[in-house]
Amino acid sequence: MKKIITLLFITFASLVLAADAVPPNKYSLSVGRVYESKPERPEWVFIFGGTSAIRGGETVCRSPETLKKLLKGLPRGSTLDWWPTCDGESKALVSHLDDLKKICTDAGIVFTVHPAG
Repeated sequence: MKKIITLLFITFASLVLAADAVPPNKYSLSVGRVYESKPERPEWVFIFGGTSAIRGGETVCRSPETLKKLLKGLPRGSTLDWWPTCDGESKALVSHLDDLKKICTDAGIVFTVHPAG
């Protein structure tokens, strides 16, 4: 029994250390309007992904709260860039922007908003 507990502890400890060893990465954030939503009451999703030229692997969050949880799990030293492209996208996150910035700062993530010109 002691051997099993020791093996479980070693396995768990190595997984924890492996998670900390994930290198920082560059990520992007975009906001998309849900097609089925009504124009007078638009719904938004928050799309989190890498910065590769090849699409795929994006994660879609249905709420800013879910996005916040996701951001807390990123490796320290990562970067997150957001280029809001329209007024609606900005409004979708405006009441959560300060929280997102604080979460990123606390997690060691550089969050940059690139205002549309």
